[in-house]
Amino acid sequence: MTDPDIEQLIFGPAGDWSEELAGLVATIRPQLEDWYIQGGAQGMERLGLVASFQVSNPEIAAQLDSYTFKFATQIGGTFADDLRAVLKTAADEGWSAAELRKAVLAAGKGDVGLYRAAMIARRESVHAVEAGAHEAFKQQGVPATVWRSGPSACEFCIALDGKVISIDDSYARVGDTVNVDVDGKQRAFRVGYEDVSHPPLHPFCRCSADPVELEDLAEARAAAPADPVQPGGVTPEPDH
Repeated sequence: MTDPDIEQLIFGPAGDWSEELAGLVATIRPQLEDWYIQGGAQGMERLGLVASFQVSNPEIAAQLDSYTFKFATQIGGTFADDLRAVLKTAADEGWSAAELRKAVLAAGKGDVGLYRAAMIARRESVHAVEAGAHEAFKQQGVPATVWRSGPSACEFCIALDGKVISIDDSYARVGDTVNVDVDGKQRAFRVGYEDVSHPPLHPFCRCSADPVELEDLAEARAAAPADPVQPGGVTPEPDH
């Protein structure tokens, strides 16, 4: 799909949205698709399969278009320019999510706007990779996934470690809170951007979701910890 095709699909023939937003979408969409394909290939590898990951499904294209549009409408102005620059460099040089993480750390020592752009680009790269892996699991009939906290995980991601959900469910939904007890005090992370059907939970998240095959599902659910997620942002009272 070409950039003009993307713009027409999202903005319609009348071009109701601003040229700036259309340009941002045209920059973001191809890079997200590249990361999505990388994630799909990784998902196949995690399943021990050599089959190619299929992205020609119209539903997948629609999901990518919808997510790109939602993301692009959250930002604008100078920050949009910074983000576009980071994504263009990532595309031109073929950056992986790990290389984007290095860019975030480097940018953090300088311009605040560039740091924020690099941080968001890093988050979106992880999201796209994990979304691709999730779709690969679905294509292969995997019934469920399990959250695996990454290196140096925060307390909220650690609390999710081992949680099992069906492939069409979410670890947490918008408005929910992930609740933890730290030294006798309740802390809560509120999900505000979108439902979490796969990592990341937050911008610097390095977690992953592993596939759970049908024959392993009962055991994985039995080993799962108490669910730290409270629906609708209800934070429980601390234990006394």
